[in-house]
This record gives sequence, structure tokens and C-alpha cells, in this order.
Amino acid sequence: MADQLENIVKVTITRQTRVPSMKSFSEHLVVDGFSPVGINPIFDPAHLVRQFGSLDEIAGAGFPVDGYVYRAASKQFSQSPHIGKIYVGLKMPGGIYDVEASVVGDWETGNVLKVMAGSDTLAEITYADGTMDTWDKVISQVVKEFNADFTETKLTKTSSRSLRAIGAEIPTAITITGGSDQAEVHWKDMVSGAVDPSYSEYEPYPEASSWTDALNKIKATNNDWYAISVNVRNMLDQQEVAQWIQANEKLGILTSGDPLVANEETGDIAAWAKLNNLDRVVIFYHPDAQVLEDAEVELNPLDPIPEAAYFGKMLTKHPGSATWKFKELQSVPTYELQQFQVTNVETKNATWYMSTADVPMTSDGKTAGGEYIDVIHGLDWLKALIQNYVFTPMIQLDKIPFTDEGVQIIVSQLRKALVEAVNWLVLASFEISYPAVADVALLMKGERTLPDVNFTGVLAGAIHRTIVNGTITL
Repeated sequence: MADQLENIVKVTITRQTRVPSMKSFSEHLVVDGFSPVGINPIFDPAHLVRQFGSLDEIAGAGFPVDGYVYRAASKQFSQSPHIGKIYVGLKMPGGIYDVEASVVGDWETGNVLKVMAGSDTLAEITYADGTMDTWDKVISQVVKEFNADFTETKLTKTSSRSLRAIGAEIPTAITITGGSDQAEVHWKDMVSGAVDPSYSEYEPYPEASSWTDALNKIKATNNDWYAISVNVRNMLDQQEVAQWIQANEKLGILTSGDPLVANEETGDIAAWAKLNNLDRVVIFYHPDAQVLEDAEVELNPLDPIPEAAYFGKMLTKHPGSATWKFKELQSVPTYELQQFQVTNVETKNATWYMSTADVPMTSDGKTAGGEYIDVIHGLDWLKALIQNYVFTPMIQLDKIPFTDEGVQIIVSQLRKALVEAVNWLVLASFEISYPAVADVALLMKGERTLPDVNFTGVLAGAIHRTIVNGTITL
């Protein structure tokens, strides 16, 4: 029998649930020129950025505990509260080879697999029932024995029949003999894509030519992050990184232990960043972050890496809702400055970290250009929020008509975003103006562009100081 319900009650439901994604403003990237050898997951040009959820994951990945990445992650995760994940970016060093070996065919009775490095035998494995009777077991044993002998090159098991070698070039051969049949071993240069090349044909990954080159490649690989900490302590590298941060609309903190920051009026990274009006770069002064005299780029063992701690604590806050002044940073020691030194640091808009009334605290929380960090953070978020809210009805509705009613759809979405900014203490108040459709030029109508939707807002700001006057009488 035919169902007549569809003819009696015809129901059509149109979904208008698609909304555009919005970038996050609480993601922290730590960048270093570490060696990717022995790090798992693998870092390569297609994966210059990896994400980790805890310090245990950083340690488990193989990052050395005395390196910048581990120590920066430790500072981030030491904060209470702290953001829940960290992005790690690689500035590719030179001399890194990447080769994959895979076997095709069966592993069977009588087979003997031998791994040679030059003239040395690293592993010799014979087929054995119950112990070495599958490729999965053989590959695992090869990886174990090879990695026990080498530090500059490490093997990683990528499947039950393949492994990957990353590191310095080592002439390695895998041969299979014995038995009625032998499997074949195939090699692939992961850098050039060449299959079964000779040793002389292997190529290393291109070394990042500069910090600008490295950061551009990192951003092209993964741009899901907003805040950035970089393992640079000398002024020339910091200048290059600072200019990149400013041009790419990120938020960065550069730490300096240069005595000139506190003791002189000019000649240091803080004075330079202020002179160049960098309003997306924060200069954090900490005397324990001085560059070692005998190694210009080596990280000082005493360096507290306060930039990672600062981001770890403050990126838990909704953008713009909290001042970056008065903040205590766990695992970062305070220090003392004389008043003339405080004046020098503050005049350059740099951040100090001292105790006031026995309370450890950061200073004003300004960028090098003089703007407060919470203002930059909050307005970056507000810009993205307005774009997200205004774009949403454009993709949900069949069309927004060029009528006064259609204009109100756009304006209402703008107002919604600005109200949210007031609720989060980014703005104290706002006003919106927009044209009547009758006043819009025909050219704009023809191009379907609504012009002159404007708003003015008053920053909520924050109280950092107060003056109290009192009179006491008998």
C-alpha cells in the first residue's frame, strides 16, 4: 500500500547550521634549531610543526631535557593554570638525511638478514620459529640493535615491513641470504624521492638559510598558532625574528639578559624594538638569560625561559580580558634592580620581573611599541570575531538583499561581536554607523559591496596604579 503521509503532510527542513571556523588566540609555538634525529613523531619539511599535550609527551618524543624545547615546555606546563598544549617548530639544521628501507617478499626458513654499516656488522638475524618468524619482529630487532650503536642516526619502525633512517649519512646495507627464496630490500631517498639510489646520490634536507626562511616554512606547514617563542638570545637573530613576528601579525616575546637593557639608554634589543615601534613584540628582560661568552647561540643553563612561562599563564585568559601586569610566573626567579635600571627598562617598554611587597610580578605588560599586550591580544581576537560573525549569514542564507533590511543583518552581526567584546572587557562601549541603502552609490550597489559600516569603540583598559588622598582630623 502506498504511504500517503508524504502527500498529506509534506515537510522540508533546510539546515543553516554551517558556520565558518575561527582562528584560536591561545596557541603557543616554540621554535628551535634542534636535531630531529631520534625525535618521534618525525620532523621533516612536510612536518616542521608538531603538537604535544604535556611535558611527558615532550620527553617521550625524545627531546633532550637540557634543550630549549623541553625547558620551554616545562616552563609553560609549570604555570597554574596553564594552556593545555604546545606546538613545536623546527628550524631545519644541515646534514640531515632521510632514507626509508622496505622489504618485499616472505621471511621464511633459512633466511638470514644482515645489517652492515661500512665494514661493521650491526645485526645478523636468522629465521627462527616462535622468535624471529615475522617481518614485524625482524624490523623491531634491527631498529633496536642499530639505535644501540649510533646516536647521530636513528632508525624508526614505520610498519611491519619498513623502517626509516634519519640523521647523518652512514653507508648502510641490508642483505638477505639463505633459504629457498629471499625477499628484496628497497631503499627510497625521502628527500629527493629517488628509489634505490647509490650512496653518493642521497641528498640531505636543505638547511634553513635564516630565521626568516625557517619561520616562513614553519608558517606554510602549520599556521594554527598565534603566540611564538624562539630560541634566540643574541641581538642580530632577535632583530630578524622580531621583524618577522611584526610582519606576520603574530604575538612574540623575546627574552634578553643583555646588561645594556637595564644599564644603558640605548644599544640593546629593547631600545631597537621600541625605536622600530614593534607593537607585536614583547621584550622580557631577565639577567639570567645572558648569552654565554664562549657560545653565542648556546642556551645558558641558568636561562629561565620566561617567555614560555608568560605565554603559558596568560594564554589561558580570554584575549583582552586580563592585564599582563602583576602576574606571578612559576619556575621563574625574580631579581632586583636599582631605580635607574627600572627606569631604563620601563622607558624602553621592556618587561621586568621583580617582587613588590614580597609578591613576584611582571611589570606593565607592554609591547616594544608601547601598546599594552592585552590590547593587541584582544583586538586581534575582535577582528577575527567580527569577520566570523559577519561572514556567517552570508554562507547560511540564499542571499542578503541589498535593502535596508539586508543591511540590518550585517549590522546586527557586527553589534553581536562588539557586545561580546564589552562582555569580555576588551571594550567599555561602542557606537555603530551605517548608510541607508538610498544613499549608497550605484557603483557600490553594482559591485554588491556595502560601504561605510563603521564603529567606534572605547577600550576598557585596566587600572595599574591609583592615587589615594586622605585627610585625618581630631
